[in-house]
Amino acid sequence: MDIQQTNLFNQAAKTEALERVEANANSEWKEAALNCIQDRARHFALVTANDVFDDLEHLGLFTHENRALGAVFQKAARKGWIVKTDRTVASTRKTRHAGDVRVWASQLQRETPANLLLWQT
Repeated sequence: MDIQQTNLFNQAAKTEALERVEANANSEWKEAALNCIQDRARHFALVTANDVFDDLEHLGLFTHENRALGAVFQKAARKGWIVKTDRTVASTRKTRHAGDVRVWASQLQRETPANLLLWQT
């Protein structure tokens, strides 16, 4: 298998995994997560999963499938609310053992600081 075939296979596997976890997550939680992302993007230049999990926990909302948040972030990106950057920060969730968390840049702010544009991919 050449590199292009491997990349296509990996992307297909990633897409399938995101769809599977999204389908198994609590619907109310997914809707609330999307609303949290939109709210964060309206008020802050940057959004991370750390922020959204904090907001959801404050609302008392949990799901058995936390990985579904990735699919929710992708949905927010398709709506044009956020864009992926090449920046990451450490997770604040104990279960993630300080693993990398993607930083997303808001597209709902009136002005995006110039230094954020350098992080967009």
